Parts: sequence; C-alpha cells; structure tokens
Amino acid sequence: MRPTWLNVLFDASLVIQVVANLIVMQCLYPAYKSTKHRGFLYLFLGYLIGTFDTVCDHSISLLPMAHFQYVIYHTLRRFTYFADIVLCTAGLIWLTKSFLELMQPKPVGEAK
Repeated sequence: MRPTWLNVLFDASLVIQVVANLIVMQCLYPAYKSTKHRGFLYLFLGYLIGTFDTVCDHSISLLPMAHFQYVIYHTLRRFTYFADIVLCTAGLIWLTKSFLELMQPKPVGEAK
C-alpha cells in the first residue's frame, strides 16, 4: 500500500514531536540539576508526559479495542494530557515569577 499524504504527515508528526521533546528535555534536566529550580523540573516532567502522550497517540490508540477498553484508555489518556498541561503551565509560571523577581529594581539607600 502506498503511503498517502495524511499517513506521511501522521508519521512525521510523531518523529518531529518526539525529537523536539527530547531536545527540550536535554536542556531542561541539566538546568534543573544546576539550579534546583522547580520550574525546570515541572517543564521536564510535562515534556516527558507529552512524549508519552504522543507515542500513545501513534501506537496504542490505533489498536482495535472493545468499547470499555476504549473508554478506559481515552480516560487515562486525557488525564495524562491534563497533567502535561498543568506541569508545563506551572513550570512556566515558576520560571517567569523568578525572572520577574530578579528584574525588580533594588531599593537604594534604605534606612535600617
């Protein structure tokens, strides 16, 4: 069977998403290890779960399954997606807050 355009895009999306997530995780983990900033850890875990979600979308979700299996799988799949979004959002907020705290002007010559 010849691959159709949509099949090529579907396969390419798997490769692009997994490679991009791995590159980002390779930057986030050393940043966390050197700074111990939770924002980097939350982003790392969010991207890790996002990679798992993508792999599941391109493998397990394509398998034939009974209705109850379908409901259980997609329920768990949605919860992992929610965790992915929450972790990435929390990581970005933590990093943004700490950056903004660094950018606040320091009071000069305050009386003690």
